[in-house]
Amino acid sequence: SQHILGKAADIHIDEITEDAIRNYALELAAGGVGFYPSQNFVHIDVGDVRNWSMPDKPGRLLTAFRKGANWQIITNKNVYLPKEKIKFSVMNITRMPETLDKELLVQRFDCGKWATVGKIDSCTGKKFAAGKECSGELDEELFGKFRIIIEGNGLSNELYRKKM
Repeated sequence: SQHILGKAADIHIDEITEDAIRNYALELAAGGVGFYPSQNFVHIDVGDVRNWSMPDKPGRLLTAFRKGANWQIITNKNVYLPKEKIKFSVMNITRMPETLDKELLVQRFDCGKWATVGKIDSCTGKKFAAGKECSGELDEELFGKFRIIIEGNGLSNELYRKKM
């Protein structure tokens, strides 16, 4: 393994697509390039010039649940390009109707910590039957790594808004 020899790295940059990283590395023709689109990284090493790709598995791979949470938040995909709206669903996962009384917050991962960058009002204050959901969209212009949370009681998957 080139990793064991200290001659390889698996690369992920929050704001740039893995396609762009792979294409750049292939243009360098300086070693091995492995493309892992469904895992959101590109392998680059300084061994012989070669390349390979793993199949892409479209759809959602990452979700997050908190033990004891009453709500689940799911986005329609993990990676968004400029101008794409982030579509999400908030679902009551209890067996009883419940009102969403907390705010939905949009957070961005920046400088090693999560910071709130916005709020979503479309679902707050509504009563949900068990298994029912509220849907919404974000039209945010920031780039990087994000998540949607319900203050103290729910967490979405992490998602990426890429520049290119």
